[in-house]
Amino acid sequence: MSIGCGKYSPVSHLSYRTKQSQRNSISTFRQNFIFIQSPVCHRKSGSAVIHSCRILLVLTCAGICPVLSIIRKDTIQNNYHFIYVLLLGSSFAILIISLLLALLFSFRQYRSVAEVMNMLDEPHKLQADKGLLNEFFYIANSISDISQRNASISNELSEKMYLLKNAQIAALQAQINPHFLFNTLQLISLSIIKEVKRDNMATYLIHYLSSLVRTAYDTEKYIVTVEEELETTQMYLNIQQARYKSQLQVEVDADPECLEDKTIKLILQPLVENCILHGFKGKEGLWHIHIRCYVEGEFLIYRIEDDGWGIGAKELESLNAILQSDRIDRNEKVGISNVNQRLKLVFGRKCGIEISSVEGQGTVILMKHYINSSL
Repeated sequence: MSIGCGKYSPVSHLSYRTKQSQRNSISTFRQNFIFIQSPVCHRKSGSAVIHSCRILLVLTCAGICPVLSIIRKDTIQNNYHFIYVLLLGSSFAILIISLLLALLFSFRQYRSVAEVMNMLDEPHKLQADKGLLNEFFYIANSISDISQRNASISNELSEKMYLLKNAQIAALQAQINPHFLFNTLQLISLSIIKEVKRDNMATYLIHYLSSLVRTAYDTEKYIVTVEEELETTQMYLNIQQARYKSQLQVEVDADPECLEDKTIKLILQPLVENCILHGFKGKEGLWHIHIRCYVEGEFLIYRIEDDGWGIGAKELESLNAILQSDRIDRNEKVGISNVNQRLKLVFGRKCGIEISSVEGQGTVILMKHYINSSL
């Protein structure tokens, strides 16, 4: 047979059998193995080509390519029970470990919360126990700080309410018919004039005292001008000079620009009284008091200076500490504490009284408050 005529020749028959044998071998190989390969859908090499969307085996002169892994089916079938038990056991072990870890974590969280609750019941343990340094410690510390601040605010509020109650009681008592006292003083003054047929020192003193009492009992008007406050203080000094005569030397120096400024009623007289009663007690010779009123920046300042006994260092430190706080000292210096507290209530915490003193030389009292003409 002629090859050029395209007829079937022995050579072509041999090639066909070779190809058929290769196909049979590939089919048998595919039945006995599982191929795990890269996603290649088509490759051509040599005389045999096999392509598929999932499995590709190419027999070439160089061998099999490109296959990632080849596993025999009978191997999987023989080890199926072992693989099943292995997977089931692994799943069970993972479940047990997860439960144990969850229980351990939950127990640690519960323990931390329990310690926080115990610390909130006994706050003093919070500072002593430094072992709980986690988020619960900071939460407990924050709650403890808030509780302490609330307790402090509650105590301060209770003290304020106590002071307010006392002030309300005092105001109510002051309103119990004060005119009876004024009328009695006027009656005494008239009786003295009737007896001596003229005014004398007693009638003047009764007049000054009556004016002072009337001013003190007038609870509706607590804001006055600086000039009015100086006049009230002068009435008190007139009474004291009637007693001490020329021994008491008082100098008042007030800047004209501050006379119309607003101030609180009866804040200067208690300070002057404190100088006389405590600064000069038992002191011989002349007593000098210098009262000055002036403006400095946004403040109206009263300066009261005396040359009395002065105040000791410890007592001065204690007195200034009381003036810096919000409480009223209930000893013999209640007048200074009362004035200081009223200044803070009306004008703010930056206002108040400061005292400087040298024992044996004298005392200087500085009292300041904001200038506020709208009061």
